[in-house]
Amino acid sequence: MIGPLVGAILVVVDGLPQSVHVAALALLVLVAVRKFQSYVVNPHLMGRSVGLSPLVTLVSVAAVGLLFGGFAVVLAIPVTSAVATLIDVLVLDHEPPPEPAGRRRRVTSRTA
Repeated sequence: MIGPLVGAILVVVDGLPQSVHVAALALLVLVAVRKFQSYVVNPHLMGRSVGLSPLVTLVSVAAVGLLFGGFAVVLAIPVTSAVATLIDVLVLDHEPPPEPAGRRRRVTSRTA
């Protein structure tokens, strides 16, 4: 909450010496970039890191935020990932992956 506010103040203070239009446009761009990051980039990256779709990530964060408040949002992605894994293993009879996706080491053969 404090970071975006400080960023907005800095953008406006930096743009005001040139003109009010520059300050307003800079603030508009800052808000647009922050909203794009919050609603598109973060759900995609967080969902990809735990193997969930961005839609599931966004819905789970929104639902947990509405039901349990802002402090519980931190736990939304891990709990959703655990529930999705339990459903895959217990209900759908899928085998759990041996390693987390993206952490596999490349095996290289060295020839002498």
